[in-house]
Amino acid sequence: MFYYINNIDFFQFASDSAFKSTGTSKLNDKPVSRSVTENVNASEISFSIKYDDNPVPPGQAKCIYKVEMSENLIKNIVDIKLDAEILCDRGDQSVRWDAVKAYYSSKFNGHNLALKEYQTAGYNKTFNAVPRSQSVNFDEFNSKITFSASWSDKYMPYPDILTSISERVDMTPSLRVHTVQPSLSSNGEHNVQFFGCASRASVTISIDATCMPDKTMASLNSCVQSELERLRAIYVTGGNLFIDQNSETVNADLRKMSVSCSYSFDSAVIS
Repeated sequence: MFYYINNIDFFQFASDSAFKSTGTSKLNDKPVSRSVTENVNASEISFSIKYDDNPVPPGQAKCIYKVEMSENLIKNIVDIKLDAEILCDRGDQSVRWDAVKAYYSSKFNGHNLALKEYQTAGYNKTFNAVPRSQSVNFDEFNSKITFSASWSDKYMPYPDILTSISERVDMTPSLRVHTVQPSLSSNGEHNVQFFGCASRASVTISIDATCMPDKTMASLNSCVQSELERLRAIYVTGGNLFIDQNSETVNADLRKMSVSCSYSFDSAVIS
């Protein structure tokens, strides 16, 4: 019985009937809904198939989204948040779910949607395609996928590896060394004496970084060491260099790493 039904072209029947009754020739070839009921005792199968000529055919997915932006005017940083829902509200459940999955895998790009709105708002910087946070929910029963992600246009080195990084540089310049000595001849009077030398300049660089859960600690260490060398090249510019202190803390469970390194060196003297 089912073999017989599966070989009937119901769309052609519906299309011929629609043309005869209304003159329409643009019937969608995918049904809006269908149901089949089998009565074994009566050797009977009942079925219902519905077609229409809606301009939006069954099985066509769409994306509804909103983008929120918050700006820190002092730091000139914009945080961007995207909430999107991919759904299909016409057709059989299997057709709708297949359409939603196909749209998500081949057409959906959350970063492009967020970047478009970001640029439309007049911001001329950009942000990495890898979001700071992301969540995706697949709801087959309701034939929809919900997507949420956030980005920031704050400078972020190695955005494909790191989720956050903070850097601090403390500097003490080279100064002429003076001392104050009390006068031997008069009470309350002091002499300022120059020792004829200067202190060495010092720089302390501190970095705290966190990597993505799927990245290795070796890759995190590589990023941190590269940033340390970059900052060192900028701020440590004198000769006769000494490393006064070097410390490192690693937390593999939290994917975190902290380093602090202090340098002293001869540099130009500030009078």
